[in-house]
Amino acid sequence: MPFKEKELKRTIYPEVPPRVEYALTGRSRSLLPHLNALIEWAMENKDAILTDRQKAMERK
Repeated sequence: MPFKEKELKRTIYPEVPPRVEYALTGRSRSLLPHLNALIEWAMENKDAILTDRQKAMERK
């Protein structure tokens, strides 16, 4: 996948050794609340998810 400036800001420094820094853009930062909500949901449901996975593996 090609690098797109809309998701990440890439700063290249003319140094030796080379140094490159990456930072989220405003558009990418706007995803953080949604990603955090997904992580919170996964943590809250971890036990049930693991139990369901185990049951599915036992049926195979």
